[in-house]
Amino acid sequence: MSQAANDWCDRHVDAIDEPDRPIPSGRVPGRWGLWIALIMSAMALGIGALLGPWGFGATVFGVIAAWAYSAVPVRLKRSGIWGPGLVGLCYEGLPWFTGAAVLANGAPALPVVVVALLYALGAHGIMTLNDFKALEGRPPDGSQLSSGHAWAGARGARGVLGHGPATGGGDRAFVGLGSPLARLGDCRAFGGAVLGDAGLAVRSQGSHALV
Repeated sequence: MSQAANDWCDRHVDAIDEPDRPIPSGRVPGRWGLWIALIMSAMALGIGALLGPWGFGATVFGVIAAWAYSAVPVRLKRSGIWGPGLVGLCYEGLPWFTGAAVLANGAPALPVVVVALLYALGAHGIMTLNDFKALEGRPPDGSQLSSGHAWAGARGARGVLGHGPATGGGDRAFVGLGSPLARLGDCRAFGGAVLGDAGLAVRSQGSHALV
């Protein structure tokens, strides 16, 4: 549902640089894109309610985060800090947290939470790298940019990743987060190590719930 919400909220931007997407191209006409996103949000909450209190709480957080990322006036994707951070948390950290909560039928253990947060932190750097592609084909005044790092320009994005001077205080605050991941020679090794640790932590806590 997060992608559906993002497609609806980005329809004006996509009409300029990705006109072949379903909404700008007219394949999803009128306000159907909005209704699809709202229906999927309601379905997600309904399914989440079956996962217990902690699973439902995580689902509520995920749905709110999806809309906060894309929808005005919040639209956290405009921030080079909060946008990638929220995506990293929801794409990587929240699934681990939710899975551990469901397996344990309660609050996840601290090691699970720590590993999930570390994994989300790594995804923050990956999302920042992803913002480089948003620089191509955009107006020079940045009027259509939806990404904080793309709005700052290539020089600003390099600063955020620790490869050059940053453009502002907010970007400087992220240098320490993006640099380690950006300088890894093989991101798959990092991801594998984190996945292994997370799997051990979940199995350790959830084993009693499966017996």
